[in-house]
Amino acid sequence: MRQLLRALRVMLSFSACVAAAGQTRIVTLGPCATEHLCLLDLEKEIVGLTLHDRPQRTAGKEIVGTLLEPNIEKIVSLRPDVVVASKEGNRPEIVAKLRALGIEVFVMEEFSSFEDICRTFETLGRRFGREQRAKEIVAAEKRRLEELCRRFSRQKRPGVFFCLGWRPLITIGGKTYLDELLAAAGGRNVFGALGRKYVPVSIEEVIRRKPDAVIILAMDTGEESAMRDALRQLSAVASGRTLSVDPFPFGSPTPRSFVDSVEQLGRFLVALPRS
Repeated sequence: MRQLLRALRVMLSFSACVAAAGQTRIVTLGPCATEHLCLLDLEKEIVGLTLHDRPQRTAGKEIVGTLLEPNIEKIVSLRPDVVVASKEGNRPEIVAKLRALGIEVFVMEEFSSFEDICRTFETLGRRFGREQRAKEIVAAEKRRLEELCRRFSRQKRPGVFFCLGWRPLITIGGKTYLDELLAAAGGRNVFGALGRKYVPVSIEEVIRRKPDAVIILAMDTGEESAMRDALRQLSAVASGRTLSVDPFPFGSPTPRSFVDSVEQLGRFLVALPRS
């Protein structure tokens, strides 16, 4: 009993010191939340994150599980002031369990556009006392995006197949920020007319659409090799007009990484031979 009381005193003393120092303890439940907070200079306040985050983000931090199965007990043990989750990445019942335990949970909205990304970023900035920084970053990235759109504008846009996954083969439809990103880079999504965000497609349908280039969200080496082999009938693949991209900036975008990705794709597409 004495040991227990001593331990409680230590914990209470520590909590009081943290509160007095004005530190905020944050747990993130996905890479998107983590990347947004790091751009707001809040990386040091993050005490726990998921297995899905970048290795350089997880160094020295506690791992709290996965996107779909975070460890509630582990999260509670970290005594977070707030947990940052997302509608697209985390299950509603996880959010409900955390809130039932008295933990504040900030839930990021789904992203369908660059504007959605910016709006969420500014909302996070207000919640964590970084409103001015958030506004400055958003304003700067909007200016940079306008400049890139002008630079990469072209009368005839190359058709692009954007591969998000293999087995099943998944691409993007017209209702996603990735479609907007591709358009800003001067490309045309060959499946852009589909009114969904993410769409399973057949190899035969991709071949029929004859894309000028293929963008691949980086996969396991074996899977990517198998996918390239299956799509070898495409002239884009046969001619090497493919680009493998880092899944973090494309899959977990911030205002800055969205614009960085536009620039990366724009440079690639501009270098394609004109038909």
